[in-house]
Amino acid sequence: MSTSAESATLWLQEKKPSSDTIEQMIVKLNERIERSGWSDEELQGSIEALDVLEAELQSRAPGASAPSSPVDQPTNHAVELDTSPLVSHDHIASERPPEEKRALFEQLKQQIKA
Repeated sequence: MSTSAESATLWLQEKKPSSDTIEQMIVKLNERIERSGWSDEELQGSIEALDVLEAELQSRAPGASAPSSPVDQPTNHAVELDTSPLVSHDHIASERPPEEKRALFEQLKQQIKA
């Protein structure tokens, strides 16, 4: 019997396997896929069956219906983003003329030498 999403779904419905049995089947399918050496096209049915089994196993996991991340969780209150500046830019000195910059630089040099 070829493996496909349909056969995996039918197997789940008829056998109603435990989570452990599903895990064992997932391991077997993974091994089959890895060892086969077949092309992706030939493996498509097995890959689809694997997806169905993994989805079933995940749906049985505790808290499976809970959102997976805080981003997905709905919030009951609006949170506003603070876009105010982190620092005040009032302290920025105005641009000095080049002559004044040079004079201040020379003055600092003299202070360092002294």
